[in-house]
Amino acid sequence: MPLDTLDIGWKCDCSEERLEQVVKSLGAKEISDIIEQDGQAELTCQFCGKSYHFDKEHLERLKLECLKERIAHQDHNN
Repeated sequence: MPLDTLDIGWKCDCSEERLEQVVKSLGAKEISDIIEQDGQAELTCQFCGKSYHFDKEHLERLKLECLKERIAHQDHNN
């Protein structure tokens, strides 16, 4: 009885959205420090090597989202 063949491949599932979550996990203070010191951030996926660039405006937006999420979390707990 012959065995079926199966194509085996490797694919990284990194995305800009995932890396945005990584940046936001740093917290608003750390994002502010990055903006002040470098004005941008370059993150590279450890698995596939793809680079993601976040300019100052993108980092400012992520910082704002981070602050909004923190406020929403505080309001939810009160």
